[in-house]
This record gives sequence, C-alpha cells and structure tokens, in this order.
Amino acid sequence: METGSHERKAQALIRKRQKVTMREEVAEQRAQLTKQWSQYKFEQHQKEVTVLKKIIVARDQALEELRQESEDLWLEAIQVDHVLLPFKAKGPVATSPIKDYDTPDGEYYNITKKWD
Repeated sequence: METGSHERKAQALIRKRQKVTMREEVAEQRAQLTKQWSQYKFEQHQKEVTVLKKIIVARDQALEELRQESEDLWLEAIQVDHVLLPFKAKGPVATSPIKDYDTPDGEYYNITKKWD
C-alpha cells in the first residue's frame, strides 16, 4: 500500500504543470470571445424556443379544426403512437439490503449561535 502511495505522489509531482501567466490582452480577448459565444448561444436558444412555440400553436390549431370536422378523427389523432415512440423500462423494483452495512444514524450537530 505504501509503494502505491509513493508512486502516486511521484507521478503527481512529475505531471504537475507550471503556472502559465497570460498576457492581459490575451485574457481580454478570451473574455470577449466567451461573451460573444454566450450571446450567440442565447440567441440560438431563443430562436429554437420561438420555432417550437409556433409549431405547437400550429398543431393545436390543426387539431381544433380537425375536431370541428370530426370528433372521431380528432380522438384518433390525439392518441399516442406506440410504434413511433417505443419505450420499455425494465429494472429492479426493490433492492436487497447490503449485508453488514452500517447505516448513518442521522445525527447532526446544532451549531446555531445563541444570543443571550
């Protein structure tokens, strides 16, 4: 066990990187690029949300028009297509207890200050 610990420490010292100092102009450029990227991704997200909202509104309008034409067709249209969205979940419903597991007792230390 000891040799593994010494090996890890030696590896950590060998692999430790030197601290890199960055010129101020490079740091400012990176900060500006980060801000621009954040703004771009925000705008992209906003556009995607807008498109999705338009799609949902169009779908709801189409379903409402279909409902006015035929209630039976509308009922069929709103059913979930299990072929299109197949989903099966399989897993344990209960797990057996771990032998000799020392459960935490749930104690805590009250460190609230009392003002007299």
